[in-house]
Amino acid sequence: KSTVCRLFKELGACVVSADDIVHHLLTTDQEIQDKVVSLLGPDVLERGKLSKKAIAKKVFSQKEQLKSLEHLLHPLVIHEIQREYRAVKDDPNYSLFVAEVPLLYESHSESLFDAVVVILASEELCKKRSPLEEAAFTDRVLRQMPPKEKSAKANFTLLNDEGIEELKTQVKNLTHKLCSKGDSLSNESRK
Repeated sequence: KSTVCRLFKELGACVVSADDIVHHLLTTDQEIQDKVVSLLGPDVLERGKLSKKAIAKKVFSQKEQLKSLEHLLHPLVIHEIQREYRAVKDDPNYSLFVAEVPLLYESHSESLFDAVVVILASEELCKKRSPLEEAAFTDRVLRQMPPKEKSAKANFTLLNDEGIEELKTQVKNLTHKLCSKGDSLSNESRK
């Protein structure tokens, strides 16, 4: 997903990342930090600051705490994405506004966007590309909607198994489609 977002940005899109927004909230917003500590306990702190690793370890082993954390953070993330969209929507320097939202369907936020793009790759390739240990990778995959189900719901699907040049071509073609006036946003796969 990060490579696709980088390619969209190179083609003139304003790109925002839900993960970056969460990171910003957890590192700069004292009220959110206090709420997270209250929710998860002081063992998520490392030298007085929230530790993403400690948070992940705790919430991925305790599903109710994960739901509570998501309930706290998801509305704030969506609010920030909407704020960033309003700030650039009329700026001619941007061809598109792209929001990278890993849990879009799981958070029931898909209706907020004009089009949804899903990036698919084989599970083996995803594991190889992931910085997570195998157990953590598996835990995260299991809590997400299956990729093929996401693809069936999405307006567009990009396949990221081939290589960077093929991916660039797909992103370029999709950017052209999305920027073309009057194109219907139907469920399409890579052509």
